[in-house]
Amino acid sequence: MEKLEKEIAKYFYIKEVERDTFQSMKVWFFGGKRGIYGGQVLSQALASAMLTVDCSYEIHSMHMYFLLAGKYDTPLYFHVKRLRDGRSFASRSVLAKQDGNTIFSLTCSFQKPESRPANIQYKMPDVYPPEYKHYEIYDHKNSTIPGFEEVSTNSNLNIFDETQLLVRSATHKDSSLEKDLEAFILDRADAYKEKDDRNIANSANRNIIGPPYNLRWFRVNRDLKGCSPQLHTLFLAFISDFWSPFVITGPLLWGYNYKKNYPYMIATISHSVWFHGSVDVNKWILFEAESPALSGNRQLIKGRFYTENGNCIGSYTQENLFRVKIIENDAISSFKFNLEYPKLLNFKGNTRTDTNDEKFGNLSKL
Repeated sequence: MEKLEKEIAKYFYIKEVERDTFQSMKVWFFGGKRGIYGGQVLSQALASAMLTVDCSYEIHSMHMYFLLAGKYDTPLYFHVKRLRDGRSFASRSVLAKQDGNTIFSLTCSFQKPESRPANIQYKMPDVYPPEYKHYEIYDHKNSTIPGFEEVSTNSNLNIFDETQLLVRSATHKDSSLEKDLEAFILDRADAYKEKDDRNIANSANRNIIGPPYNLRWFRVNRDLKGCSPQLHTLFLAFISDFWSPFVITGPLLWGYNYKKNYPYMIATISHSVWFHGSVDVNKWILFEAESPALSGNRQLIKGRFYTENGNCIGSYTQENLFRVKIIENDAISSFKFNLEYPKLLNFKGNTRTDTNDEKFGNLSKL
């Protein structure tokens, strides 16, 4: 525990000030103007919970509500409640407070590792390796709050102004889908450059309605060799809240609708993360996100995390307040997209399976 405590203090700036009460010792100036970046709050809350749980337990799920915007200039405290310590599972709740007001709540669960002969997952999207295509990269300046137009899928950032995070667009091997996804990247690049002719710079994109779907690669560019596994998990939790509402809004804000709708208020309401396997954030991780619903000014996002070799190591969901103002009369604001059902691709058993037997149905077709 002493090793983990030192690592958390070094990378996530959390210090215990009294039993089960922790304080954030540093704020990362990367959230919106309304408040602290949510990924900082949730990762520091999880770090606080971890410091009250025996290191033999591993985090497997966390569920959160963002209640108030966090203030940059006000001390932030995390109050941990020990809900249960069982033989297999341990549970904690955490309240984040500023000026005595609760701004965030977390409930999380830890599990002792077990053998797991059964495994089900979706296939990793068919994407090229990281940095297959090169786009202009946004370099975030330390201690500055980025504007909406600066948030990019190709960025170099310094978490807490110390630990470099590399973010790159993932290129899908389906050329038709990639064309739709790239319209978002190019339009954002135009918005960031603030060119006088940006309305026509990528005029070909004006006839594209991109899907509510996004693929990004992430990697922490700081040597974490020898660090506790929990530290890698904290970085994945931190990344899970990384500007998802902005990059998933292709249909509303980019392509055909570029500059025709304006999102005047975006804020996370709730967020959940599930951890499925070991995490190494020094290696590239694919972040797949989709938005199956937006209604009542609430946007639902679902996502998965994959290693480069295709293992699904995490899943997440997020609901956001998403208020949009229609600027142009010809703007499109209502969409419906097709979703195909999952199809079995392959399987592996512990004993020989006769796939020619009719009782196995679609197994005989593999």
